[in-house]
Amino acid sequence: MKAGRVLADIVETTADGMGLLRREGLFQEYYSPEARYYPNELKPKGENGFFYLPNRETYNSLGFNTKLVSPATAPRTLKDLLDPKWKGKMAITSTTTGARWIGNASETLGREFLDKLAEQDISVQDMAPASLINLVVSGEIPLSPTIFDANVTLASRKARRWNGVCSNRW
Repeated sequence: MKAGRVLADIVETTADGMGLLRREGLFQEYYSPEARYYPNELKPKGENGFFYLPNRETYNSLGFNTKLVSPATAPRTLKDLLDPKWKGKMAITSTTTGARWIGNASETLGREFLDKLAEQDISVQDMAPASLINLVVSGEIPLSPTIFDANVTLASRKARRWNGVCSNRW
């Protein structure tokens, strides 16, 4: 639009990416009768319509390698991540997914929780959750709380051939 022409009708990105595109003025307002099925908080409104509608939700899960972490002993809550047996065995992504996860953990459980979590020697991986799951599947990283549930589902289908992978949704 800034170049004076429309380059796309559909954009696939994160909520953060959509916000950035909107702030840059790259969306035109529109209206669709199907929007009535969406909650108002998901429809960024303009003067005569809205700028976009989401097409899906994603859920963070704890992804873990079942060869290294049995489902019976895997963390079930965020507080379970503080167990000393998980020290040095976790990784989070450095993307906005990781930042949101930390923010949500802080908001939910407070700064004291984050301070204790920092003592767990969590590695920070500069990759998307879809890539981080590969390190979990390979066993390089036993578990990660910043994996999308859909990535765990896909990886577990592939992993049945070599390693197991499983998730606990928070």
